[in-house]
Amino acid sequence: MNTQTQIPIDPHTYTSASNAGADRLCPGRFNAQRGLPDRPSPDAEFGTQIHHTIAHPDDTAALTKLTLEQREIRDACKEIEAKVVNGYLGAVGNSGDPLRVWRHRRFWLTLKGEKGPLRHSGEADVARRYHERMMILDYKCLPGEVAESSRNEQLRDLAVLACGEEKTVTEVAVAIVQPLVTHSPEVCVYGAADLTRAANEMVARLLRSNDPASPRVAGEVQCKYCKAKPNCQEYQRFAGAMLPAMLPVLDVPVAQWKPEHRAIFCERRAIAQKWLDDVVEAMKEGLASDPGYVPGWGLKAGAVKPSITDPQACFDRFAALGGSVKQFMGAVTVGKTKLREAVHALTGAKGQKLDKAIGALTEGIIAEKQNAPSLVKVDEK
Repeated sequence: MNTQTQIPIDPHTYTSASNAGADRLCPGRFNAQRGLPDRPSPDAEFGTQIHHTIAHPDDTAALTKLTLEQREIRDACKEIEAKVVNGYLGAVGNSGDPLRVWRHRRFWLTLKGEKGPLRHSGEADVARRYHERMMILDYKCLPGEVAESSRNEQLRDLAVLACGEEKTVTEVAVAIVQPLVTHSPEVCVYGAADLTRAANEMVARLLRSNDPASPRVAGEVQCKYCKAKPNCQEYQRFAGAMLPAMLPVLDVPVAQWKPEHRAIFCERRAIAQKWLDDVVEAMKEGLASDPGYVPGWGLKAGAVKPSITDPQACFDRFAALGGSVKQFMGAVTVGKTKLREAVHALTGAKGQKLDKAIGALTEGIIAEKQNAPSLVKVDEK
């Protein structure tokens, strides 16, 4: 294997460790997405801002733009990082020489292909090396489900790629830092034999992904974030099949369904609903650029929701009408997030200390309301 540290090109042009699991499940996925633009999302921007401030702690402008929630997640990431690094590398893992630390380092691999070089890369949120040992961590700033370190194919690729560039490394430990899920993440350690096996599996996957003849294989996991979904016949068949599969069930009134009818519906509804939502979004996007995209249909402007931006001015005007503070407060709803930010601004407290302060402030004056229950498989509770 030949490695290359500096590639003056867009890494999105080539396969990436972040797509390792999805690319394994659908060998044709990479080629299907070639040239398609990324779709920005609020969740991605939320995490990117946190990642940036961890990697660039001196960027005070970026730090001041973080919300309190983001700052707390950032602080928790740093605390968990220190704990897991200390557990693997010891005290030297957080300071000392000859420790080397990289943040947002992209590792590259170059393979020889029939029509030119095939490249693959992965970016480590943080990588620490001490002699022949290395630790790689990946931050996840949201509570969504992520495969544990021992089953995480992105981390496994990163371990292989890092060893390809850091030639004398013989052992790599990897972990997911996801504070909204756990403060004690699993650490998976790859020895020399593990890394060799992982490298062989990774290379075989890369060759399949870069083969124009590789088939597309639709499925819930590999299609979830695939940019090619709107143009993919396999996804259309996969998701669309969920609807006709339910038709025999729909021949019978819901009240008369047998247990197997209910199970069929619950098993297939999520994929069918996602497909329907995707199609609705495609219709909206088409109509936004072409009013004739859907004959007989158009876009209706969303409802405008007014909100009071100056509560003090509102109260002053309310008081001028003869209203009392008690009457005004009866019309006010205190937002948990806003209150948390206000208490933080007053006390400087964060994390558990802020939780305690909020608890003392609201003790005995909170009414809890439970959301409606949701459907979940028994083994997923």
